[in-house]
Amino acid sequence: MKIAITLILAVSTLAAGNLAAKSKPAETGAPVDPGWPRQRTNEKGSLVYYQPQVDTWTNFKQLDFRMAFSLTPKGEKEIVGIMELQAQTDVNVDDHSVLLRDFKINEVKLPGLDPAKTSQMDQTVRSFLPPDHTVVMALDRLVATVEKTQAPAPVQVQNDPPTIFVSNTPSILLNVDGEAVQADIAGTNLGFVVNSNFPLFFEKESRKEYYLYTGEQWLKSASMESGWAPVSKLPGDFSKVASDPKWEQMKKPILSPSAKGKPPTVFYTNKPAEVILFQGQAAYAKIPGTQLSYATNTDADLFVYNPTQDYYYLAAGRWFQAPNLKGPWTYTTPHLPPDFASIPEDSPAARVLASVPGTDDAKDAVLLAQIPTTAVVDPKAAEQAKVSYNGNPEFKPIEGTSLQYATNTADKVIKGSEKDDTKEAPPEQSDCGAA
Repeated sequence: MKIAITLILAVSTLAAGNLAAKSKPAETGAPVDPGWPRQRTNEKGSLVYYQPQVDTWTNFKQLDFRMAFSLTPKGEKEIVGIMELQAQTDVNVDDHSVLLRDFKINEVKLPGLDPAKTSQMDQTVRSFLPPDHTVVMALDRLVATVEKTQAPAPVQVQNDPPTIFVSNTPSILLNVDGEAVQADIAGTNLGFVVNSNFPLFFEKESRKEYYLYTGEQWLKSASMESGWAPVSKLPGDFSKVASDPKWEQMKKPILSPSAKGKPPTVFYTNKPAEVILFQGQAAYAKIPGTQLSYATNTDADLFVYNPTQDYYYLAAGRWFQAPNLKGPWTYTTPHLPPDFASIPEDSPAARVLASVPGTDDAKDAVLLAQIPTTAVVDPKAAEQAKVSYNGNPEFKPIEGTSLQYATNTADKVIKGSEKDDTKEAPPEQSDCGAA
């Protein structure tokens, strides 16, 4: 009887843990994790089974796990037990779901049950979870139960701080990737900057005027770096661009230019950069149980450590520190104040916990990053992909890999190692693992 009580407590603990487990809501049409415990019924009675407790997840494919259960045979009293199982998994990283399939029950443990009845109940339990049974659960739930003692070897990355702009009014970041790559637009007096993150045109003959489309209005300047002002009339050759199928996405903005509204501040850079954009004057709120405050009127993850009044900013998974918002900023991920790990899970600022070293969220994030996903490519569609280069294709190495990326096209083109030089990967059409 003592063992049976222990099992009941184990079941209760699992149920309580599941109530607290985090699960990302599935997107429309994606499989849904209905939560735990779950119940199945058949002519033999009913089985309630609880969230899997993972022993091993080999190559993120084969899952060996245990589940507590309570079995109520038809017309009989409830029996509690433990199953040891194996299943294959299919991970969908995009909607954070995992499909468990090809179930194999290795052992059914029914402590305290009369040995004469154990074999019968064993078969009853197995009838509820046949090999063709499938289970969908949230990837976050599964990851939370996986042992994370073996972290992958650290990868050396560039941790120099980006240029960090701060604004209290609407702003955009005009980013040119390195030196500006300029290309002519045939049949016009216009050219465009290939490696700009916004549509950026210029007049070829004078090269004194640049035209920038912000997504809402056109701006004009004699320099990419500064001096942007609204413009309501574009040079006549823009009408030729609008009629060119290659520029279909620009047709409406060109034919209906607008200079209405206050133009945004344009921050220009040709190096990695970030913008901390406040909605008005900066506002902060204290985080209970810590000596931290977080910025409440910006999408940026910005904090103030109250004892020193230093600022901490999270960008691309890395933390940077500065005495004030003007800088200078320094890389500080390994030296975060301990209070960051104490941010409550229910705090609006808790989203940064996955980037705070040593937290369970950070360990889960590392594990999630190792789970591969595969994109299915339609060969016919891939063959139709068209890439426009400024001259002959030019590629630069991606540091730390055998890959190269195209530098003189607005499309994303990745080139494989030298043995694959004869093959050009179409834009964004490749199998990839989570980074």
